[in-house]
Amino acid sequence: MQAEQDTKVATKPTARSRVTNGSAIVPDADGRSTWVRRLRDLIAAHEQDLGGTESLSQAQRSIVRRAATLSVELERLEASFALAGLISAQDLDAYQRASNSLRRLLESLGLKRTVKDAQTVWGEVFQANVDSMLSPADKAIGVGRDGLSPVEREQFDAWRKTVEQENAANDR
Repeated sequence: MQAEQDTKVATKPTARSRVTNGSAIVPDADGRSTWVRRLRDLIAAHEQDLGGTESLSQAQRSIVRRAATLSVELERLEASFALAGLISAQDLDAYQRASNSLRRLLESLGLKRTVKDAQTVWGEVFQANVDSMLSPADKAIGVGRDGLSPVEREQFDAWRKTVEQENAANDR
């Protein structure tokens, strides 16, 4: 008798819920709505970031689903803030709580806080600024090995040297 209780009975695929079968994201909801489509997109993106659906445990998939739901709701709140042009104290509190909950869920999935070196960030900003100043002809021929003309390369190198000197002075 104990052996019978320990044996799990395989469930027919038709006896599982629509969510488990994958035929619905949210039970009894129209899968074509903007909210559900965005939820589906975020779930897929988070699962892909974590190595694909097959590599995730059911608990991880559940956390991904909750994180995606919070993300969609936060985006909805952001849109309402933008349209209204203001935020009530109550809405701001709800937004902050949901944001913190989302961060904790993402951390439990392996989100790591990374800090970029300020020099790298400013280098990227400078490079983007220089790239925006290049003419289409310069871009087409790839001015310089890195897309910079000699004058632009000289300006960039001078800027980088200044930043390195400032960083060295700050480290002392």
